[in-house]
Amino acid sequence: MTARRPPQERLFPVAGAPVARVRRYVDRQVKAQRATGTLEPVDDGLIGVVLTMADVIDREVVDRDGSAFVILNGCKALAAVLLDLRGGRGADAGGDPDADAALAALVREIRDASRPGP
Repeated sequence: MTARRPPQERLFPVAGAPVARVRRYVDRQVKAQRATGTLEPVDDGLIGVVLTMADVIDREVVDRDGSAFVILNGCKALAAVLLDLRGGRGADAGGDPDADAALAALVREIRDASRPGP
């Protein structure tokens, strides 16, 4: 009779949910800004946008067929909105006034993208 081998460890261990690094740090920024009083109820729309963008970027990062191009462009757009939440973007702050149009186009692309289905 042969002895049973111990189970082999997985090459890539799965220990719960995938790392949601971008969302974690966006949550930290929002929490810190709420604590300092720099966010107002009128900012809730932008907060929803940045949380959604962070989730989309995190999902793309863990996707086996994820695209570095999509990730980097998502990060660029996310950074612009995060700066807007901090009050450091726009024509008055020396930022790129075309960024709002680019962000609106990105939001339309994400909203209109086909969703995987059963």
